[in-house]
Amino acid sequence: MMVAQCVTDVNNVLDNLQPSDVSLFKSRLSRLANFIEPLFQNKGWENHSLTLVINRVRKEAIENSAKILLFYQKKIQIDENIKQLLNINIIQLRRTAKTSQPVDLQDFTEFQIQ
Repeated sequence: MMVAQCVTDVNNVLDNLQPSDVSLFKSRLSRLANFIEPLFQNKGWENHSLTLVINRVRKEAIENSAKILLFYQKKIQIDENIKQLLNINIIQLRRTAKTSQPVDLQDFTEFQIQ
């Protein structure tokens, strides 16, 4: 029962990730894999330490799921903020383009040097 729940928790981490973002969480996914690997290779199913390892994997998986969810929430918020900033800049550029004078190339070059 505990092993099945552990596998479910780890699969939830992978299910919550979009394929394009797997590389962003590569180190965390590697850590999960490193926790799980001993379960199937070195530990006996009757071993008491197996329960500790399973609980450790489940805790890591649940924490990763929460961080991935937070990542996507922040990503949406950042995308919305960027869109708002872009819209503001476009409006301001339109207003200044109507009232500003042409820029002399020499002024621009001097500004870059400073």
